[in-house]
Amino acid sequence: MKKNAVINYFFELPNFLALFIAAFYVSLISPILIEISNSLGSTVENVILLISYHMVGALFGSILSPFLNRKLKRINIFIIFYIALLPCLIILSFASNIIVFFITYFFAGFIFGIIWIQANTNMIESTLENKDSVVNTGHGFYAIGAIISPIVSSNFVKSGIDWRYLYYFVIFFIIINIILFITLRRKIDNISPIHKTVSLKIVFTNKKTNLYLFLTVIILFFYATAEAIVVIWSPTFFRILKHFDVQSAGLMLTILWIGVLSGRLLVGFLSYKIKTGYMLVILALLSIISLIFLVYSDIKFINYLAILFAGFGFSGIIPLLLSSASSFFPKGKEIIMTILFLMPSAGYMSAPHLTRYISQRSMFFSIAITIFFMGIVLVLVTIRMCYRRKALKKMNQDYTNHFYKYRKREV
Repeated sequence: MKKNAVINYFFELPNFLALFIAAFYVSLISPILIEISNSLGSTVENVILLISYHMVGALFGSILSPFLNRKLKRINIFIIFYIALLPCLIILSFASNIIVFFITYFFAGFIFGIIWIQANTNMIESTLENKDSVVNTGHGFYAIGAIISPIVSSNFVKSGIDWRYLYYFVIFFIIINIILFITLRRKIDNISPIHKTVSLKIVFTNKKTNLYLFLTVIILFFYATAEAIVVIWSPTFFRILKHFDVQSAGLMLTILWIGVLSGRLLVGFLSYKIKTGYMLVILALLSIISLIFLVYSDIKFINYLAILFAGFGFSGIIPLLLSSASSFFPKGKEIIMTILFLMPSAGYMSAPHLTRYISQRSMFFSIAITIFFMGIVLVLVTIRMCYRRKALKKMNQDYTNHFYKYRKREV
């Protein structure tokens, strides 16, 4: 069977759905922050911190995740922690205190952090040959979850249904994915042994690849901060500053993720044709131009068009960074994936605090700052591309010299 056959992608479906669920859960509250704040007797600026608590938990979960592989098979990790997530969602469907929400979002984030690393590591270690395509497909499912979520939550609020019932959708998807992991992934994951401890010295033996990894995580931080601000705050920004109604604001988020999804589908195809570095530069440029129109235009149609292309620009940045950086590290994939996701988690964790601080002084600059962050991303991906070309050339020369010396000794 060909390693890129459709059936191989089918066996990755539980991993794809894990990313879908994560996006659906996180994106539920973005269009309805005002309604949640009214219901909990708090302010919008405080409610947005729920995402920050979620990301703090996800950060700790991501750090713990590689250590779990030393004791448990990956399929058991998924099942155990999905079951542990169910009580958190039930609590959220009944709670009416902001403190309870903060605590529960932290613990739910912790569990999602563990599951996120496991699912992404599964995709990186997939038997499929084109890892860029696998990761892009998985993160395409993330985009689908983020597209559907604001539509569901905004229509719930408009219909007068209690927004707390939204968490039962997440419970339903989790139950489906537990069944999929048991039926589709059990044979695959049972073949794989429990991961043995890999020395950090072995993982990080090459200084050139270590610097390449460092550049990657810095880019991920600035990109994730910009993405988080747009995803979490843009619906509220448009409702307050540009007077959108709740459905129109939710539609902005949906259009953003439609752009992300369509972009990831195209990037998955183009990954066979165009080098990763060039694609990252193009995507960063497109994001900057789109964000400028999004922030400065007061025409509704232009806003919709701008956020669509912003999503298109955002689409491939994380998947391409992940797949290209992890390819340099054949051992300790869980450790590498954890490091790669620490900075995006930190970006998502800091974005609500940054947004809260700036919005109290200028609502306009609370979104406009994303242009500055994406400018930094553009500069860094260009530096990273040039460094990769130089470092790879030097590594290939060193390998060739070593090979000829070895052959000469044999003769």
